Order: sequence, then structure tokens, then C-alpha cells
Amino acid sequence: MSWWSDLVEAVTSAAGGEQQAELQAAGAPNVQAPWTQVLTVTEGIWAGLTDGKLWRSLGWLLLGIVLMLLGVVLLARESAGRIAAGLI
Repeated sequence: MSWWSDLVEAVTSAAGGEQQAELQAAGAPNVQAPWTQVLTVTEGIWAGLTDGKLWRSLGWLLLGIVLMLLGVVLLARESAGRIAAGLI
């Protein structure tokens, strides 16, 4: 499972899930403090941001993009030099 689905599950369980829905249907007030959901979401986002595998994957993607752009620039520079010299 992804960290996002874990976060959704944690928020659902923090809100009381089915039990909370049954209490609200019966007319009982919300017994969960609203800040507990905010705290759960914040903890989940922080856990996702501190995941080293995520940043390593993004680093490899960024390296690939930079290398492709560098190749395109070098190819364009070489082609422009040949055109300017009248070789093409």
C-alpha cells in the first residue's frame, strides 16, 4: 500500500469510522476533537516526506531529465555550429 492510502485509513480510524457515523445518525454530538484529524493528516504527510525511497526515486528522475536536456542542448549547439559554418 502507498503512504497516501495509509493516511486515508488513519484519518478514517481517527474519526471513529463506522462507530462515529452511527453516533451522528442517532443525533449524538461529534465526540472527536477536530484537531485530531489535522494532527493525523500532518503526521501522515510528514511520514511521506521523510521517506528516503521517495527522494531517491525523484533524484533519479531529475538526473535523467537533466541528462536528456544536456544532450539536446549539445546536439542543438553542434547543429547550429555546422549551419553557421556553411557545412550543411
